[in-house]
Amino acid sequence: GTLLNLSVSDRGWSDSLLLSWDEPEGNAKGYSLVLSYLESSTPLQNGSAGPNITSFWFHGLTPGMHYEIELTATLACMETISQTVTAQTSPSPVRNVTLSSSGSSDVLRASWVHAHGQRDGYHLALYHSDSQTLVRNVSIPPNTSTFLFDGLLAGSEYALKVSTLAGSSQASTSTHQWTAPSIPTQLRLSPGSSTSLVASWEDAAGAAWLHLALHNLLTQMVTTTLSARRGLTSYTFQHLHPGTQYWLGLSATAGPYTTVGPNATAWTYPLSPGNVTLSAAGEENSLQARWSIPAGERDFYLVTLQDRAASAPVRNISVGGDNSHVTFHGLSPGKQYSVQVTAVAGPYRASAHSTAAWTQPLAPSGVSLASQGSPYSLRASWEEALGEGYLLALSPVEHPVKNSSLLRGVTDFTYEGLHPGTLYTFEVSTIAGPYTSTPRRITNWTYPLPPEQLTLSNQGHSTSLQASWRATPSGSTGYTGTLWETKFQEQVRNITVGNNSTNVTFENLVPGRQYTLELAAMAGPYQSAVRSATDWT
Repeated sequence: GTLLNLSVSDRGWSDSLLLSWDEPEGNAKGYSLVLSYLESSTPLQNGSAGPNITSFWFHGLTPGMHYEIELTATLACMETISQTVTAQTSPSPVRNVTLSSSGSSDVLRASWVHAHGQRDGYHLALYHSDSQTLVRNVSIPPNTSTFLFDGLLAGSEYALKVSTLAGSSQASTSTHQWTAPSIPTQLRLSPGSSTSLVASWEDAAGAAWLHLALHNLLTQMVTTTLSARRGLTSYTFQHLHPGTQYWLGLSATAGPYTTVGPNATAWTYPLSPGNVTLSAAGEENSLQARWSIPAGERDFYLVTLQDRAASAPVRNISVGGDNSHVTFHGLSPGKQYSVQVTAVAGPYRASAHSTAAWTQPLAPSGVSLASQGSPYSLRASWEEALGEGYLLALSPVEHPVKNSSLLRGVTDFTYEGLHPGTLYTFEVSTIAGPYTSTPRRITNWTYPLPPEQLTLSNQGHSTSLQASWRATPSGSTGYTGTLWETKFQEQVRNITVGNNSTNVTFENLVPGRQYTLELAAMAGPYQSAVRSATDWT
């Protein structure tokens, strides 16, 4: 028994087998080979090889098929030796392997066309491409040509290796595909400042890439585009315009798939107006508010005029976002106001306040100056006027002015220590902030003092009497007197003399009668208390 050491291999070919053997002792004159199916003894191919040949190829075989091969060697002595070996050709790889998501975010369907030849079955290996993790490892029967992978990650790339199995051999074909991305949820866009917006969202793991596009709705221009890798859940857009509305669109991409996601709108915070002032508008009872326009945009300005005393708004005016002033008409005179200018952009506001300003006050009405019968005082009164208070001035011709300031709410003032019998001028003005109204003027006299040291003497005459007195130390405009016949109380004479006179003579009286003189000082419409003196002719 010479052994031929017959062996067989396919060298990677699925339709060929290579036989190899050792040359027998004493050499061989030639070889014959017969190839048949393992299951039947019907020869399929015959072959022969000359001396010194130790290998032979069978071609045109069926992939994955079991074969039996018999090798017969003819020795020099014309004896023959034979040896039989079994072998299986390698399988062919499948054709047209596809992996499809059909728009699904968690399912991939594998399909293929069966390869030519025989096979024992298929082995499927599904890998997650990013992590190189083996996700599924499946063996399936030889007649199956589809398989469904479920429970996969959205927006992820997977690689599939389909191996055709035949004996210990296999032939593999690979493909790859993405699951469709899932859409992020709960997209929010809110202002971070006057020049930034913060976008955030949930469930961002289901997309390989997120694409964000921020549009300025005022200019209809795309301001910023951003592509972010899987896992990002927030982003801050910087360098935006204050007080401007923006629209944010979000889409998810995975491989060839793009899914349009949610969108959101938001405003950046507006900037508050600068240099807000409130001042007289040049018209009676009017004030003008002015401000400088800040950077950025706004929908409009809300201008609120407030009564400072009542701490309450009295006017609200809305003006366009490119305005820088507004005038309030028909205000109350002598009142203090302030203004608040608010820039409004969407739901957001930014305000600035002015300092206070006053409207011009009106002079008080109903002004009176009463002497009340006193030589030394005058009582001034008036009706209430709007303002902070009043400026009073009392000025006699020959004396310095008496100035007084009073707070609002006071409507009378009594001047004490004045000069009797003097004409005074009273002025009252309303004060409101830097403004003083035109004054209201009125005049009146203080009561005069009565004449002093009044005497009545006949000086030895039977038909005349002479009266004399000392001039009043303060002012008067003259004297008025009446001479009476004492016994019968008959009025004899009336006199009126100037304030420079200090005596007067009554002629043509009745001899031997008693007379009484009553004399008073006069100042304007007022006269003093009466002084009297008596004597006989």
